[in-house]
Amino acid sequence: VNLNLTLLICNTFVNAKIVYASSVSVYGEPYGLISLRHPFNNPSLYGQSKLDAESYIICKDRYHIIRFSSLIGKGMPTNSFIPIAIKDAKENKQINVYGKGKRVQNYIDIIDAAKLCILCGHTTEDGIINGISPVNVSNHYVVDKIIKHIPATINYLDKSEGSNFEYEIDYPTYVLENINFTPIEETIAKLCHE
Repeated sequence: VNLNLTLLICNTFVNAKIVYASSVSVYGEPYGLISLRHPFNNPSLYGQSKLDAESYIICKDRYHIIRFSSLIGKGMPTNSFIPIAIKDAKENKQINVYGKGKRVQNYIDIIDAAKLCILCGHTTEDGIINGISPVNVSNHYVVDKIIKHIPATINYLDKSEGSNFEYEIDYPTYVLENINFTPIEETIAKLCHE
């Protein structure tokens, strides 16, 4: 789907500006702080399929590629860290966190992601951006915000936390002037009270 559907869209809408929702999965395993200059280090099959689809997009005269980090908000998949932590807090009054919770990630509110897509569709600029929020946060920070809304204890498990996915905040001026990003605390509060 990532390859064939993208090629079909490019070939069908020849004169259109294409805004492609890609993924930071294209970077694979991170080498420290991630930016647009970060090498592609052994991406998963999903990340590679997104990267291959990007090669179709950049052949267009007018395009924007947005490499999104972890999307959060209403209707998000329930199999990622934040919804699992909220569910565990509500049902078990306990949240399991690997290691000391120091793993860093970047979450962007789904509404902000939609605003980015619309903005990129309307701007005269073309190019590639990382679809990230302006703040990188640790797992401990996230669960600390959850337990402010849902009383629960934090259970630190003696397991590897995994790699940090921390991003350089390098948005171009046209994004910074037009998008007021939703603070993660606000998104977590909404998710906790759904």
